[in-house]
Formats: sequence, C-alpha cells, structure tokens
Amino acid sequence: MASSLLDMPIDEVGGYAGILGAAFMAGRVLTSTLWGWLSDRIGRKPVILIGTLLCVVVNILFSISSSFAMAVTLRVVTGVVNGVVGVNKAVTGEIVTSPKQQAVAMTFLTAGWSLGLVLGPALGGLLLGVGPVGEEYPFMPPALVVAVIGALAVVAVWFLLPETLSQHAPLPRGLRWMSRTPAVASSSAGSGDAAVPSDSVPLSGAPASQAGSDTALEDSGIELTDASGSAELVPRGEEGGAAPARAAAPGSAASVAASEGAEGSQDALASRSAALAAAPPGRPADPARIAELEAEAEGRADEAAAADGRRWMLCRRHVGKVIGIYTLYSCGTILVDEVFPLWAQAQPVHGGLGLSAADVGTVLAASGAAMVVLQLTVCQLVMRRLPTRTLFWVGAAIQVPLVLVAPLVSGLALGPGVTPQPVVPGSPIPTEEVPGVTVAWDRPAVMAAAIAMVFLRLSAAIVSFTACAVLVNSSVPDGERGAVNGVAMATASVGKAVGPAVGGAVLAWALATTASAWPPFIVGAVLNAVVAVLARTLPEELSLPYAMREKDAKLARQRQARAQAEDEAQADEQLTDARA
Repeated sequence: MASSLLDMPIDEVGGYAGILGAAFMAGRVLTSTLWGWLSDRIGRKPVILIGTLLCVVVNILFSISSSFAMAVTLRVVTGVVNGVVGVNKAVTGEIVTSPKQQAVAMTFLTAGWSLGLVLGPALGGLLLGVGPVGEEYPFMPPALVVAVIGALAVVAVWFLLPETLSQHAPLPRGLRWMSRTPAVASSSAGSGDAAVPSDSVPLSGAPASQAGSDTALEDSGIELTDASGSAELVPRGEEGGAAPARAAAPGSAASVAASEGAEGSQDALASRSAALAAAPPGRPADPARIAELEAEAEGRADEAAAADGRRWMLCRRHVGKVIGIYTLYSCGTILVDEVFPLWAQAQPVHGGLGLSAADVGTVLAASGAAMVVLQLTVCQLVMRRLPTRTLFWVGAAIQVPLVLVAPLVSGLALGPGVTPQPVVPGSPIPTEEVPGVTVAWDRPAVMAAAIAMVFLRLSAAIVSFTACAVLVNSSVPDGERGAVNGVAMATASVGKAVGPAVGGAVLAWALATTASAWPPFIVGAVLNAVVAVLARTLPEELSLPYAMREKDAKLARQRQARAQAEDEAQADEQLTDARA
C-alpha cells in the first residue's frame, strides 16, 4: 500500500511501511488501558462486540485511503478502536480457572494468531485488485473479506459467548442486548442480565473467581469443609479425606503469606508441633481465642490488600514486573520478526539469503501452518506438565541459540570463495543480484533451513507468550483482569513499535559496515536472554490463579492463628502447673 500511495519502488518504501505498522501500535497504546478498564466496568462481552464492529468499519475505510497521510491516520484509529485482544485474554482466564488448564486454553488464542499469519498474507495476495471494485480500490476486496469474517465473529460472540464478569455496572437500556447470550439464555434472560452456563462462570452476585474453584482447589490438594464455599479450608489427606492441619509447603503461596504475618514458617510450626506431641496433653485452645486471632490476621490481610489496590497498576506487587518483562519480550521478538524478511531478501554477497518476496511468504506460511498443528498437539501436552513460570523462561532461553544461528544460514547461499561486500550507506537493502558476482545459491537448502529456523523460534515464542498471558491474568483479582491486560497491551505496543525501528536501523548499519546480519540478531538474542533471566526470578506462586493463592493464604492464616492459640493455651497450662 505504501508503494502504491507514494508511487515509489517497492525497495524504497521500507521506512514508510514501518510507519504504517508503528501507527497501529501507537493507536493501541493510547486506548488499550481504557478498553481494559471499561471491560471491568460494563463487562467483557460488550467491549468485544464494540471493538470488533469498529475494527471492521475502520478497516474498510483504510482500504480506500487516497493518500499516505490518510492511511497513517486510519491505522492510528484502527489501533485506538482495537480493544479486543487484551479483553479476550481476560475472558479466557475467567472461563478456565484450573491452573493446569489455563495455559492450554491460551494456546487456542495463539493458535488463532498463527493461523492468521498463514491465511492473512495468502488471502491478501490472492484478493488484491480482484473484481470491479478492486480496479478502483485494489485493497478493498481483502478488506471486505475481513469485514465478513468480523461480522461472523460478532454473531458468534453474541450467540455463544457468555458474560464472564459476574459483577459489572448495568448497561444503558438500549445496549443491554450486548450482554445477553441467546444461545444459552434461560427463562430469566429477559431481565437484561447475561445468562451464564453454570459450568463455565458463576451467576451474578458470586465472585467471578469462584467459577471452577473446586477443580482448582483439587489441583492444589485443598478442599472446602462445607458446600457453601465459605467454610474453613483444610488440606486433603492421601486417601482424599480431610487431613490434620499442617504447615504449608515451602515456597507455596501459603508459606509466603504465613511468613509475612509471623516470623516462623513451616520449620517453626513443625518444631512446635513436635514439642506439643511430646508433651503431656494439656488444655485445648479456646475457640473464641482462635476466632479472635483469625479475625486479627484477616484484618491485617485486608488492610494490606486495600493498600496494594490503591497503588497504580504498575506499582503493585508482581504486576509491574510481569508487565515489564512482557514488554521487553515483545520488543525483542518483534525485532527479529521484522528483521527476518529484510535480511532474507538481501543478496547473499551482502549477508542475506537472496530470497524473493514470494519465497519469504512461503517460509512464513509453511512455518505458521506447522505452528498451528504444534500448538494444538505438543504444546498442550507440555503446558499440562510444566509450571507456567517455567514455560515462560525456558521458552525465552531456547530462542537465544535459535536467533544466533540465523546468520549462519546465509553461508548456504553465499558459497565458498565469495567475499561479502558491504552495501552503500543510506541506500535501500539490495535485493537485486550484484553484477559480476556469482554465488553458489542452493535454493532448496536455504528454504528448508529458513523454514526450520522460523518454525522453531516462533514455536518457542508462542509457548512463552502463552505462559506470559497466564501470568498477567494471575497477577490481579478477577475484577481487574481487563485493566491489567489493557495496561499490558499498551506497554507491549510500545515495545512492538520500538523493536522494528531498532532492528531495521541496526540491520542497515550492519550490512553497510560489516556485510553481515549478525548485529541485529545479537541484539535480539541478548533481549531474549535478559527476559529469560528476569522471568526466572518471578515467584512460582504466579503459576496459580489469584483467587486460589488468596484461598491458600487464608488457609495459612487460619493455621497460624490456631497454632498461636495452642501455644498460648500450652503456656498457660505450664504456668498453672508451675504455680501449683
């Protein structure tokens, strides 16, 4: 589009094409937080419907742009109205609450993205300029197909997707249809509230985090003492029954919470239990004293939670760190993504692969198709067996060597005895063969190596991005998932705007000075290495949903209160015996 609007050769519009891409990210930075906040107020479903409809309309207008300035403006507007991605992640975390299944569920989102990588460029190329409309507006036929897909998505969301945020402000009467779900509506659906299937999300009035909580608690070895969900939590024994109270496992959310309220942790509780077991039976702890201590502990926990809730989102415990790592990771990943096509089309004598634009499209399409299959098979098996935090840092670490070996592929195209030649500084990346220079270009080998390289790297990236999405959801209560995903999308968009600019500049400098593509790939590898190290420092407790960690912490406070009451009763008994 940039070449057509500016009437410039395709090899001279790389910078302008980058401006179009950055314009979308700039628009998304402006409003992602607002869309997320709005979804926490009026519900997820209305925001998804509104965002999808607006994207369809603006995309059609973008396809008939008559100038480059108009195209850039409409790309900014497209980013402004694109409030769907972050909200979709919040919805996924609310529908699936089991810690073992959340990462698996997120793979369906990333699989859809991978499928878009395959179908999007292919449909765009096939439909460009097709039909009578395409003769005047060559970019409108692809936009119309996108509009049809968007319309189908709106219908599917309205009929099939329940409102997953149980507590939200009522919509104006004219907009209440957005929260209804006709396909699952019950006899009470006429009231304007969303009809929610009981097996996916809770009914209005119950915390959204309670959906599937029994399953989540079973995964952690915890069960409720009565069916109401409000009774005391006790750990399950090896045979499935209630086991005696015992200290939380080291490193768990329970032990962390317990250590914050008192100096002792599992070791202290274990030694106290051993001492009590060896001592003669004494006076039992006073239930009233236990209740008093529990109330004091709950009060301190509520005060701490309230203080944390008053902080700016990025300053809260764990939230800022998770989002910061996600932003850095987005920057490094898209840097390599944007450098690859430019480097692949550069001639081997200048450090590239000598592939045509069609060859690059084939590489990306083949890699994307393989990724879809991988995400729906192998990735789901892996995500069921490894903690989310481990998936994040391992995926980032795997990318380091995969990124660093990329420039070695140019050796297959260059051949022996050919000296690399730098390009003229400031000139476009050369895609034409250099006169008088013969290279031993093995096209099948180069294509196979490029496909394998892209497939392996993007597969690792998908695993990390999926795990990171779960960690972002787990960092806040359910009622703030929309806001935190909005903030994450905004900051990640900044990283995705900076990455291509830095990568393109470093690649141009590298080809002009060293006749190789090593520098931008080294930058990408370093960013991935930093992300892997930082992700490794995240607490393991983030692998569990927020509500589950809160229940675990409450259990720890109850045990601590009971232990303190028993200690006091034992001390009183010993004092009485000493006086006697």
